[in-house]
Amino acid sequence: MTEKPGGPYPLDISDAWCDAQERAFSTGSWPHSGRHDWDFSPESLDLLEELLLEEFADPSEVESPQHAAVIGVASWYIGEVYLRAKGGGYWLYVDIPERNDGMYVGRPYVYRVDEWERTRSIIPVGRIRWLIAARKPGTLLEGIDLF
Repeated sequence: MTEKPGGPYPLDISDAWCDAQERAFSTGSWPHSGRHDWDFSPESLDLLEELLLEEFADPSEVESPQHAAVIGVASWYIGEVYLRAKGGGYWLYVDIPERNDGMYVGRPYVYRVDEWERTRSIIPVGRIRWLIAARKPGTLLEGIDLF
């Protein structure tokens, strides 16, 4: 388990989840891996938006099991861009099968404490859902400012 401020988080499975997404991304099993230069820059989110908007018509599709692999890697990529853009923070993913009552339960999210000691967190799959619903270019990039 990774040491994270405010922890330990005994139910945190973010390390295993991130490892699996990074492996899928780097081995080419994610459909978009080798097609583009993914450099984790904020500008690369524009390309990811285009691909997601081509692939998904309705936000309900985002959390469908049949799209889990694509959404998992896309979520991981978005979170990594946010963490790198802000220069710190970490992933949390608390999966409590008997509870699904919180927006963070069962969804990986990025977390950081800003320069004013305020906590900031973003659920990347939530940004994807918002993008698909609004169909508004720049939605993923806006997340950096919110984070």
